Amino acid sequence: MEIFDQHYFSVNKALLKSTGLWPYESRRRKFCIRTFINLILGVFVIFPQLVRIYNYFGVNMDMVLEHAAILLFILTTYLKFLTSVYYEEKVVTYR
Repeated sequence: MEIFDQHYFSVNKALLKSTGLWPYESRRRKFCIRTFINLILGVFVIFPQLVRIYNYFGVNMDMVLEHAAILLFILTTYLKFLTSVYYEEKVVTYR
């Protein structure tokens, strides 16, 4: 893997390792990182947005739309993460 140690790949390698998407990481480490990311996203990002939407619903529809737009962006990013995890084996085999 000496090609991945060049400075061209250093940023990609660091960011992919930090999210558990680096294909040459151990399965156990990837699982731990992904579980931590899912827990953080669920508890500190997605759940508060849903609570805010629920609290403002029927009271201030402008705030509902504002929080719904943010939630849509977050869920789209999360879906991209889950898609990358799901198709990880295919990406490694196409190399």
